[in-house]
Amino acid sequence: MIGEQFSRLIVLQELSKRTSSRGKIYRCICKCGTETECYGVHLRNGNTKSCGCYKLDILRARDPNTKKPIECIDCGSVVVRTNNRQKRCPDCAKVWNKNSIAVWTKRHPERMKELHGIWRKNNRGAHNEKAARYRARKKGQLCTCCTSEDFKRIYDFARMAGMHVDHMNPLIRGGLHCQNNLQLLTPEENAKKHDKEYSQWVGSLID
Repeated sequence: MIGEQFSRLIVLQELSKRTSSRGKIYRCICKCGTETECYGVHLRNGNTKSCGCYKLDILRARDPNTKKPIECIDCGSVVVRTNNRQKRCPDCAKVWNKNSIAVWTKRHPERMKELHGIWRKNNRGAHNEKAARYRARKKGQLCTCCTSEDFKRIYDFARMAGMHVDHMNPLIRGGLHCQNNLQLLTPEENAKKHDKEYSQWVGSLID
């Protein structure tokens, strides 16, 4: 098998170690330049086709129907999420599941960091909402009456209006991450309020 090509993988070397069933393991190089170890039986039956880049190439643009769209490396079409677990290419019908995405992310951390930065820049409202919800959940101050969609609408509106979403009673002072505890402020007003409680801030405005 040395020198043979299986989909995107070229076999370089047979390793001395074996699988639990005494099957052979090979060191291969992928079309993208990544070296990986593969079971010989998986190469022959087509279960292993690449280092992971066959399933995911890049996370680039944002489609209205997906949180993390990808571009199909085979046909170039943007992959649209069909449900919470899968992404499907609309043209060549390739399907990527959650585990495949995790493998690609682990093997390409620098590229993932770069692409996440692009997504964060293009989706500032969604990023801010997610970050605020994470901080509140970590402190145990996330309310149970509001959904993520409720928060997303508030943060999206604030982004379009050029406003900041502020907790009237800050999380650092025990306030809840709840719709009833949110207000929209201009960037200047939000900087002046800082981490003051609502009553304290209103009193400073009156004075």
